[in-house]
Order: sequence, then structure tokens, then C-alpha cells
Amino acid sequence: MKTLSIITLLFLVTACAAPVDRISFGKKCHVVADTKEPGVERMTSSYIWFYNNKSGLPATADQCPPKKSKK
Repeated sequence: MKTLSIITLLFLVTACAAPVDRISFGKKCHVVADTKEPGVERMTSSYIWFYNNKSGLPATADQCPPKKSKK
């Protein structure tokens, strides 16, 4: 089972069509204005980010909304 998981992961990573130079781990968010609805922002969050050196990583941890405290 472990071998199958590793092979699947390697297949998925090598099947990327975009030129990937770097991988970043840790929760980060990217917020952009929606082009279809003015005044609306879209947020993308992930724990794994693939990016290249030319464009850089647009996502940061500072863009993520603060965690809600449990009461």
C-alpha cells in the first residue's frame, strides 16, 4: 500500500504541465479581486504551493483570515 501511494504521488507531481521550480509547504492564502463581480474578492488557500522563480509565490500566510476562537 505504501509503495502504491508513493508511485501515485510521483505520477501526479511529474504530470504537472506548468514549469515548477519550487514547492512551498505551510498554510498560505491568495486573495484576488473577482473579474466577474466587482467588489467581490476570491480567496484560494492551500498547504502545498507549486510555483516558479520568475513569477514568485503570490500567496502568503498574512492574507489568510484569522482563525476563529472556539468558545
